Amino acid sequence: MASFSDSGWSPPDVDEESYVFTCSSADLPTNPLLMASVGNGHISTIVYHDRIFMNGLYNGEGKKSHRAAIRALNRIKLKPRAEATSVFSLDCIKGTFTEVQSSKDVQVQHLVCAHRTIPSLLVNQIRIDRVDGSPQDSEVTINLETGSGFVSPDLSLKLLSETSSTTEMIGQIYETEMPGDKTIQITEFYVKLDKIPSSLTLAAGIANVTYTYLMSVNRTQAQCLYQYNKGVDLQINNELLMHHYQGWYCIWQEGRIDIWSDEIKTNQLVYGCQYYLLSSLPAQYDANCTVHEFYGLSPESLSCGDGTGEDYLGHVFWDQETWMYPPILVLHVDIARELLNTRLRVKEQARKNAEANLKQGAQFSWEQAVTGLPVSPSDDCEKYELHISADIALALKQYFYLTGESTDSLTVLSQQFADYWISRLSWLEDKQKYGILGVMPPDEWNYPVNNSAYTNMAAKLAISFPSEQPLSALPAKSSREEPTPTDIYVPFDDKLNYHPEFDGYSVTDPETSQVKQADVILIGYPLDAETNQSVRESDLDLYEKVTTKNGPAMTWSMFCIGHMEVGQPAKAAEMYKRQLLQATRPFQVWTEYPDGTGAINFITGMGGFLQSLLNGYVGIRIRAEGIRLQPALPPSSSRLKVTGLNYHGAKFDIDIQKEEKTVMRTDANFSLREFFLSYKEGKPADVLDTNSVVYLKDCQSLIYQSES
Repeated sequence: MASFSDSGWSPPDVDEESYVFTCSSADLPTNPLLMASVGNGHISTIVYHDRIFMNGLYNGEGKKSHRAAIRALNRIKLKPRAEATSVFSLDCIKGTFTEVQSSKDVQVQHLVCAHRTIPSLLVNQIRIDRVDGSPQDSEVTINLETGSGFVSPDLSLKLLSETSSTTEMIGQIYETEMPGDKTIQITEFYVKLDKIPSSLTLAAGIANVTYTYLMSVNRTQAQCLYQYNKGVDLQINNELLMHHYQGWYCIWQEGRIDIWSDEIKTNQLVYGCQYYLLSSLPAQYDANCTVHEFYGLSPESLSCGDGTGEDYLGHVFWDQETWMYPPILVLHVDIARELLNTRLRVKEQARKNAEANLKQGAQFSWEQAVTGLPVSPSDDCEKYELHISADIALALKQYFYLTGESTDSLTVLSQQFADYWISRLSWLEDKQKYGILGVMPPDEWNYPVNNSAYTNMAAKLAISFPSEQPLSALPAKSSREEPTPTDIYVPFDDKLNYHPEFDGYSVTDPETSQVKQADVILIGYPLDAETNQSVRESDLDLYEKVTTKNGPAMTWSMFCIGHMEVGQPAKAAEMYKRQLLQATRPFQVWTEYPDGTGAINFITGMGGFLQSLLNGYVGIRIRAEGIRLQPALPPSSSRLKVTGLNYHGAKFDIDIQKEEKTVMRTDANFSLREFFLSYKEGKPADVLDTNSVVYLKDCQSLIYQSES
């Protein structure tokens, strides 16, 4: 098998237990959905589960649209053997799940992965080794539990051809999201897989043997077969797993968060959250191994979404831009572009949505699947939860600030968002300002309301953003006078020095004040729109008291970030620890709610946790003038390191230790303009040359690029 040295890269010098999660049979989760999952952004499955999911494959008309479940024809599980013990492991760095079954005569290793560089492949590999000193002259049989009795209600699978060792099939969904559509939606796909026997043999006189079984799933028959054959060729040369490992190593080398904590669970959460998020995203595919475009991140990852549990049907919400996109943008900007493309893919439908509601610009559906049509099972969410069209605008703004890139399509879309929000404004005679009426804020327990503080502030930012971009791609504007962001009303209570959640809301009313999740506090971060520290403190203090303790995990991530921003590290540490309750042992799979209910493999919460590190403890803020930093160590940690922070084409490592804090530029792009590190207290700026280490002062600092 490939080693780290084969790739020219070494993992972080933390205990292996930090990124390899191990347990015995007795400690496996009783809920099979809490097992580890494997994925590569194209295909994913929960280990030992009876179904597989492919990016972009949906079934169901209109609001019934959901991820289509494919029968796990490749499912394998080792049957227990007398006097044998098993150890199960998820290796986050290598992207593999293994069971090692040990007895006095043989050791059997079963490895499962979704191949990182050949994205259509799911791999099962079983190696049988004789134990030193055991008899060599006997045949050993390993019995397998294979296949799946699951019959998908979403699609049919029909045999195309078969040989003694392989099967080729075509799958077809039953219903398209848009009736009669055969151009936008994936309606068929192809499968080729190896036939799996019920038992495997280690022949007498043989020390070891390896069996490999592949399953290839792709939209086109040509690519399905090509990628299957490529996998076979690599396995013949013993290179199949090496290519997979190297794909994952490249991703980790590109950008990651490392932590050295006294609490092993914290270490595991840092690597586990990165792994589960990245395993739902496209990256490091072989250039000749093509798949269709990426459709987006759903709160329950790519490993679920058919509606059999409490999942979100594979739909894309604000969760993508608000919770999962920010850490990806900072560390993996190429993947962040793919996330933006998931919105550009349906921009024409967003324009039609706005038009259907007698509005201008682009109105994105609260839940998006295939076409961009509204597909939320909740009519109320679809009608009132409009802030999604400001959340996406914020993602465009962050991308522009971080990269300096402004493509015509992104620029036009940002103007369409501004047009939408301008057309959504209503004049408030009593305020002598414009407001936004009849919405559902992030706190979904209160709706419809007028002038949601979060929605109005996010809309202000969406309206102002086009003026910050190059004008060449913007459509010509009419000469009529339009509202400006300063004309938009945001609720504020002078007596309590805080933002009421909406008109008529009182944080002191015990009957109506309870809040489901982070809402108003998002004005401070991620909107970065409240600069008055006393107001920020009041919002944090008052809303913590009325926010349910049984809400989704990312709520506490945002409180953590807010308290770090206002200089309250003890309170931040309390919130930081509270969010960790959603992670389940042994494979650190998150649930949506702390009682274990809600969506499984809740990568929304994982994205929030990663933001608590990047934007809370490292203090990253993406701004027009540069990248602000205000680093500190998380609770019970001796070191926190960010590798590969992207900014305007350059890459930086930020290393936070008890004794010192440093920034090092690591790229070798000498064609870029100079970068500097300046300080809030007016100290002289340091030049950030490639491979030179700059020591951070104990104050806010800013990475910025020279203008010439």
